[in-house]
Amino acid sequence: MEITCSLVPLEAGPAVALSVRSAAHRQNAPQPVSVPPDAGTAAGGNSASGAAPRRRPFTAVPSVPSGATARAGADDRRGSGARPDPLTGLANGPLFNDQLAAALSRPETVDVLILNLDDFRNLNELLGHPAGDELLVEVANRLRSCIRPHDSIARLGGDEFVVLLVKCLNADAATKRIAESLHEPIRVGGSLVRPSVSMGLASRTPETADGAELLRQAHAAMGAAKAAGKNTWRRFEPRMLYSAAQQGQGESGLRRAVELGQISVHYQPVVAPGVGCVVQFEAFARWELHGRVQGS
Repeated sequence: MEITCSLVPLEAGPAVALSVRSAAHRQNAPQPVSVPPDAGTAAGGNSASGAAPRRRPFTAVPSVPSGATARAGADDRRGSGARPDPLTGLANGPLFNDQLAAALSRPETVDVLILNLDDFRNLNELLGHPAGDELLVEVANRLRSCIRPHDSIARLGGDEFVVLLVKCLNADAATKRIAESLHEPIRVGGSLVRPSVSMGLASRTPETADGAELLRQAHAAMGAAKAAGKNTWRRFEPRMLYSAAQQGQGESGLRRAVELGQISVHYQPVVAPGVGCVVQFEAFARWELHGRVQGS
């Protein structure tokens, strides 16, 4: 059967209900590994090309640094939390931050693409955590097949990944190619899955302060992609930061309103036409703040 991450089959109702109560994705992680330098890179190494990337098999191997300098460097990275992700072999968040800072220290184009698997929790509960892990590993491998040797990929946690494109002539074309690659069906847990992925792209400008700002912009663009219906991508625009801030304020304000008892339940009668009697009631919640209704 074929399952789309963002659309769950009707017979999967009990599993979806269970997913609402489930905790975050639990990983059965192997030991940390390092990625071979040439693993999964696209043929020709040109991210601006419109040609479909040629995939190469990826084989993770244990990291065996040689020499006192290599050991000292590895110890420093472990101490700072910068190490490979144990499930996918990709860089983790701290290691990616180091790579991003290094790229921004040089006078060259820098693009950041953040992507998230839509409704991953539903698939995780339908097919099981091992199948979810399989999907994450395959997504990582496909990302490797789409980038050049001097680009970087990291898993930020859960089902969120980030791609660093350096000296890329056409980041939009690279993003489209990544989207096409990730949307191809993947067989995991005995089922055929067509991933739904939302992505946000942000590019360095003369006004870019640091890597944290670039990541915020990419996150805001990804949020805009999800708001547009998911399974698409958006390039960052300044207005997206305002929308993201508004959404955050609305969510935090709503939680505070529940704590303060500002949410009240109201019932509205539904009268049958031509009969004149009440046949049912509609219930709705009203949020009153300083005497004004904020929403229903």
